[in-house]
Order: sequence, then C-alpha cells, then structure tokens
Amino acid sequence: MGKKVDKVFLVYKETSFSYNRLIKDVNSLNEIPSEIFPDDVYEFFVFLTASLVYDIPIIIKDAVQSLTPALFPIKRQTNKDINNFTEITPQNWRLTLYTSGTTGVPKKITHSFENLKRYVKISDEKINNVWGFAYNPTHIAGVQVFLEGLLNSNSFVYLFDEKPQIISHLINKNQITHISATPSFFNLFLDSSTVYKTVKKATVGGEPLSDTVTGKLKHSFPNADLRNVYASTEAGSVLSGKGNVFVVRDSLRSSLKIMDGVLYLKSSLLGDFEYQSSDTWYCTGDRVELLTTEPLTIKILGREI
Repeated sequence: MGKKVDKVFLVYKETSFSYNRLIKDVNSLNEIPSEIFPDDVYEFFVFLTASLVYDIPIIIKDAVQSLTPALFPIKRQTNKDINNFTEITPQNWRLTLYTSGTTGVPKKITHSFENLKRYVKISDEKINNVWGFAYNPTHIAGVQVFLEGLLNSNSFVYLFDEKPQIISHLINKNQITHISATPSFFNLFLDSSTVYKTVKKATVGGEPLSDTVTGKLKHSFPNADLRNVYASTEAGSVLSGKGNVFVVRDSLRSSLKIMDGVLYLKSSLLGDFEYQSSDTWYCTGDRVELLTTEPLTIKILGREI
C-alpha cells in the first residue's frame, strides 16, 4: 500500500509533525530507551514507532519512574532506510504496560504484536482517515488506536487532556473522520449546539455506555457509524457492538463463557501476566446478561461488586 510521505502524522498543541519528519527521526535513531512515557508526545510516538520497526521490546508508563532506563541499540538488518510503516511485522516485539489499578494494585501486562493487531484492518480505503486521539497513549486503547492509524498511514490529532472548546476546534479545523474515546470524554464536550459532519466513525469503550451519551453521539455525529468496544488491558479489544449489547463472532464463541453472571475469557486471548486460575479461564470481573444463544448475544451490565 502506498503512502504520501509529506502528509501529516501528528497534530499536537497546534504543531504539525509530518510523516517525512517521523521517517527521518526513526531512521536517525541509534538506540531506543527500554521505558518511554509521554512527557513529549511526539517523541513518545517516535520511540514507539521505532520499537515496532526495529522489533525491539518496549515498556510504556504514565510518568518517568526510572531516571536511567536501559538503552537498546538498533541493529539494522539492511542499509536501506525505513520509508513506510504499513507493512510492519515484528516477530519479537513485546509491549509492556500497566492496568489503571482502579480495582486493585496495577498489573504489568505484556502483549505481542499479533495480539494487539487482532482487530486492525489495513486497506487503501483507510489511508485518508484522520484520527482524533482521545485516549491516554500509555493505555491499551490508546496503543490500539495508534496501531490502527500507523499501519494505515493515517493522521492523528491529539485530543487527550484538551479542554472541551479546544477539542471542538480541533475536530473542525482538522476535519477529523474517526474518533475513539470513553463515554466520559465524549460527555465532556458534546452538546446540542454542535454537529460534526466530517466524523465517519465514533467508537466508545472503557466504561458503560449510557443512553444520555448515546443520544449525544447520535446528535453530534449524524454521519458516523457508532460502535461500542469491549476491551481490557489484559486482553485488548475483544467485542464490538451497538450500545451495551454485543453479538459474539463465531470465531470467539469458544474463547469466552459466562459463569454466575460474570464474563470469563480464555487465556489464549490474554497478554502475559500473573493471575490466579484453576484452568485456562480468566475472570474479567464484568457482569453480563446472556440475551440469546443463536447468535450468541450478551449485554455488559458493569463491574462485579
């Protein structure tokens, strides 16, 4: 798949960084730190991209915790510079990140490229997508949005931590076509006075989706396909549906089950981390309701108390 290398890679705080610059900066690196954190958002994405390109494991954190992280030297297999990110296929790359800790002590989770790329679709039809980047880049949802965009040579407009009026301004100015965020984020800036006609797809995840937020999404994004994604740091994206109801694909039926009203996932869907289990099943802690068996349809009710 081809790519215009002079297109915008990232808009951050009204500053644009091109794919030309990203390519140049990735090619100029001789080493990559073992741990990165987004004190400089563009640099964070440069290191994350380089780790994928050069197949080097990396740890991402919300803030610096090590004053002197280890440095991994880059071993280029050829003398040819990197000029395209659409065909990245690292074999040894691992991404380590941490859960939020809202339900206990933060867990360290390590994912392979194939696990995180599970729902990424690459096609020429996606090349002009412009993503509103509204998740914390160190969290699983942010990483998966980044992979979707990078592997399709998309542009990113950084919305995370911006004020509501700035978010609205950036969506309109940059003609954002895709935006993925928590219901709380959407609720922060969507109101009855503004409609965003350029948005073609709006995805929510990370929290229960209320009727109030659903109504705001339908009003503010009249041209968008509205989707709800069920995901976790432990497993990445698992289910996609409308509202809080999810129809389970046939290929996933054997990888989840419901016991005592709680959703369990098969260990094959998970990243690497320590957890207590009597067999190959992991308790998500999410309460669900079984609606139908053919097709298998479930409703997410919320966290188990």
